[in-house]
Amino acid sequence: MEHFTISGNVIYDISEYLPNFLIFNKFSSLSYNVKLYKRDYLHFNPQHLLSEFQVINWHSVLLDEDASNMFSTFYNKISPIIDKHIPLKQLSRKGRRFLSKPWMSTELRKSIYIKNNLYKKFLKSKSIYTHAKFK
Repeated sequence: MEHFTISGNVIYDISEYLPNFLIFNKFSSLSYNVKLYKRDYLHFNPQHLLSEFQVINWHSVLLDEDASNMFSTFYNKISPIIDKHIPLKQLSRKGRRFLSKPWMSTELRKSIYIKNNLYKKFLKSKSIYTHAKFK
């Protein structure tokens, strides 16, 4: 899948600095029957991965004179190791939604969650105290 982006500066004399913009297509335009995956680094240990790579007999991998066969051998050796240490995890609907918003950090999502809960509390209680906490 290709992703197209357009970026630039808005030329307007409102200040001496030019505002920037970025327009990109989103992952959310994909149909939901398309499965998206990402690598799960939760339990990743680089030393364990490197130790398994060091066990590979690289001389036998690089013996083939045909580049296509050499790459296939290389890929078949490292792919299972990478899958073992950094497994693929299917993205949930929520994960897909966050992929379309790369500026949303975990901390920002947490802040939004807290703000929304404070707003709900304010709507229920209508007190000045909860309104001040929300603001």
